[in-house]
Amino acid sequence: MTEKKTTTPAEAENEGKHVLKFSKPFKFEDQEPITELVFDWDKVNGRKLIALSERLALNDMDSPIKAVNMKFQAAVCAEAAGVPFQLIEELPGGVFGRATAMAQSFLLGLE
Repeated sequence: MTEKKTTTPAEAENEGKHVLKFSKPFKFEDQEPITELVFDWDKVNGRKLIALSERLALNDMDSPIKAVNMKFQAAVCAEAAGVPFQLIEELPGGVFGRATAMAQSFLLGLE
């Protein structure tokens, strides 16, 4: 007999979301410092991905695989986290790298 896993309300609310925790608070412009970003990949649909690609003028890029372009990954992160693109750009290098790697996994269907 298999045991059915019960889901708490908090788990249900966070289903489909991925949390990136920072080792120390990050302050962007005049906003309160943040210690994590929550990426809701479910709210990023095809229409939004196409719009991001067009807005970033990635249609003429050399690589046909946009999923490996860090600028596109950063834009997808911003969309999924509901934060300004500039916030993602200003993240410390290690955090930025982890965030864009998460976006790449999402874009390549590895999530």
